[in-house]
This record gives sequence, structure tokens and C-alpha cells, in this order.
Amino acid sequence: MLYIKIENPVCNPISSQFWTIWGSTTKREVKNEDQRIIGQFGSGGNHSIALCLRHGINPIIYNENEKLEFFTQPIELESITGTQIQHQVGVQHSGKDNKGKSIKKREILNHTLSFGAIDWNDVSFAMREFISNAIDACYLQNLDHKSVNIEIVSDSQIRAKAGTVRVFLPLTPETQNFYNNIGSWFLHFSQSELLEANIFPRRNKNIIEGNKCAMIYRRGVLVCEVKSDVESIFDYNVDDIRMNESRSVDSWTAISEASYNVRINANEKSIAQIIRSFVGSTKYWEHDFPSYSMSTYIPEDKKTSWQNVWKSLLGENAIVANAITAPMCLNKGYKPVSIPESFVNFIKNVGIFTDTDILTTNEIDGKVVTEPSPDFMEGTKFVWDRLESLGLTNNRPMPTIKGFNTNQTDNTITFGYWEKDTVAYNNMMDKGLNEMLLHTIIEELTHHVTKANDGSRDFQNYLIKVIAQTLFKDFGK
Repeated sequence: MLYIKIENPVCNPISSQFWTIWGSTTKREVKNEDQRIIGQFGSGGNHSIALCLRHGINPIIYNENEKLEFFTQPIELESITGTQIQHQVGVQHSGKDNKGKSIKKREILNHTLSFGAIDWNDVSFAMREFISNAIDACYLQNLDHKSVNIEIVSDSQIRAKAGTVRVFLPLTPETQNFYNNIGSWFLHFSQSELLEANIFPRRNKNIIEGNKCAMIYRRGVLVCEVKSDVESIFDYNVDDIRMNESRSVDSWTAISEASYNVRINANEKSIAQIIRSFVGSTKYWEHDFPSYSMSTYIPEDKKTSWQNVWKSLLGENAIVANAITAPMCLNKGYKPVSIPESFVNFIKNVGIFTDTDILTTNEIDGKVVTEPSPDFMEGTKFVWDRLESLGLTNNRPMPTIKGFNTNQTDNTITFGYWEKDTVAYNNMMDKGLNEMLLHTIIEELTHHVTKANDGSRDFQNYLIKVIAQTLFKDFGK
């Protein structure tokens, strides 16, 4: 029979109780000082042993010269619903303990196979945990992951070796599959240079057949393969991430962490990949990041990087626009670029120009400005002269006059507007000096003189003053 051996050196004798007592760990605090350290919970080894036993895999562990063989035995428990049969985990100790004393005992542990079964449901999780423990043991001794030895051996090679901890697992289809994909599970054994990176181009090492979406690593160890029909631009390696008990991550947490890395940690090479993805027709997983996750704090140096790469790739006149505003931006001499909606606010925040920076509100609303008709000119001058004769222009110059066309699809009609010392009238009113035109002229000139909005007190007071000085100019005389 064949086995997978996971071996790491140990420079000092260690207690075998780390394999049997829940919560025992030496790494919880160390991980904050050494960001290579993987473990933190103090229960992974225990869960992994129970997981293997649930799948009919009996681990054999050599803690230097002490052999630990794990098994289960039935136990009857009385419950509210009657007698139940549970399967309690046990371990057979033999050899010599960490003090050098001969040991031979059978120990029944205080948990059953069902503990952790909901989250710990994949043999790969156990393999990942055993190897993570071996890597951490090397780091704690100022060694590196290269000191971990993982290989397939025969049952005749299952033996102790002084100065090492060895885990032996029977070679089953499940453990064989993990062994074949170990480079996908650990950056350490495929591209160890990426252990220092947070975001990097897709490695195309997905475990799920046909899946092309992101692999999320924590300190070099796979914690999530995002299930999606959409390809991602990057894989990600994070320092810390919220995980469930089985050291796995749900897709929403993965999105949150990935968007953080795009926002905070993307270098100029990665930024260039993102910007290029906007220009093509392919939709990527990153394009659907929630806008709120992309719109919070951005370091100043990253803003500069985004601006520089944007201009370098797309040119000085490249500007973000949508399908409606793109022709308007083009007419003004800019190069419109369409980007995913979730990135629009982010792009604004990093200081890259968008359509709102060069187009007025009315242009964005679809109003096409034209030269004014003779009636617009004559009507406006008539009202302005009257206001001026009454001293009601507040020393403001006469505004620029324009017309506009609009394709409004709702039930409202805009007859006129005032913007930046310009008044404009809807060309649909160009039918002589009519009452509707007069109303619109008075309203827009009131905005121009007062610089006040509709319904404001200043707007109302001005119109009352106009009425008083035109209709009741002789009042009190």
C-alpha cells in the first residue's frame, strides 16, 4: 500500500499533545510578528484527523520517535430521543515520548467524528492543514518551506526518524488528487516568489474543472476558488481574511478582499492590466466589484499611479464616458472610454477625468445647444430692457442667449434653463413671441439676476418686486 508522507524537521522535542488537545498552538501570537506564519486557531490538526477518519483514512503520525495511530470506536449515549451510537476518536501511542521514555498506551479522546463535520467536509482541507503545520514548524525554526518534504512512499517506509515530525496518509483517490494539485493549493511549491505579492496575473491553476475565476490565497495557502462563469484578471494573496472554521472563505468575502487589493495594492503593471480590460469586449469578474468597495480610501501614491498609467496607455485626452455622453465628448476633442459602472466613482476618486468634468449638466441630460432664433433674441432683449429700466438687473450683464433641442423620454418637458450666465430656450417654442415664451424668459432671467433656484425665497421675492414695480408703480403717490 502507498502513503503520502508529510515531513518537517524539529530542533527541539515537542509534545504529542498538540495532536490531541484542542486549541493548543504556539502560532497565534507569532503570526502577527511573522506574516509567513499560517496557523492561528489551534484546532486544525484535530479537525483534520477527524475529517480523515470520517473518510476512512487512518492517519499515522510520528512525533519524532512516538507513533500515534488514530482510530474510532463506537460509544452509546443516552439522549432525549433515546440511545444513540456515536463514534469516538482515539489514539494508540507507542515508541518513545519527547522525554525519551518508552510509551505504550491507548487514549480515548473527548470528541466524536461528528465534530466539525459541517465545515470540514473535504479531505483536501486536512491535507492543506497538515502541510501548513509543517511549513509553520520550519518558519518557527528559522528555516523555510523548502525544508518540508512531501512524497509518496510505500508502507515499508512508514517509520520514525529522529528530529522530524512525519504524517502518513493512505494514498486514496482524494489524497492523490491533492498531491497532484499541490502547486494550486500552495504558492510555496509552485511560485514561491509570489508569497510577497498581493495581486498577480492569473496562474490558470484552478482545481475546479473548467473554472477560470480567481484563486484567493492567504499567506500562500489557497482558501477560496471563486466559482464563476466569468474569468478573472488576477489571483490574490492576502495577509489576513475572515475564514470559517475549516479555513475557507465564501465568495462575498473573497470579493471584498480582492477589491481591497485592487484599490490599495495594485502596482502599475496590474493597473495597466485592469485598464486594458476596460478597452476590450471581454467581461471579467473584477468588473462587477461592488462600487462601494471600490469607492473608499485610496492612497495618494496609488492615485498618481492610476493617472500616469491611464495617460500612458490611452493618451492625455482619454476620458470616461457612457454611450450617451461619448459623442459629446468626442465633439469636444476628447477620446471617450467606456468602463464598468462599478469603477466609475473609483476612477473619479483617483483623479481621472470623466464626462462630468467637461460636460454641463444640461449636455449630460441630452440637451443639444443651438444658436438662438430671432424671436428668442427679441423676446429676451424686450424683457431685459424693461427690467433694466426699473433698476431690477442687480448690476448683472445681460446673459448669453441660446436655444436647445432635447429628446426627452419621460413625461416632463424642460422649456428653459439658466447655466453659467447663459439662458437657453427649448426650440419647440420657436413660434413667435407667444405667452409661453414670455413666461419662460421671465423665469430664466430671474434665475440669472438672482442666481437663485426654483422655489427659493430670493426667487420669490424678486418676482414680487417685479410685480410691485410694474403693476403698482404709482402706489402711495
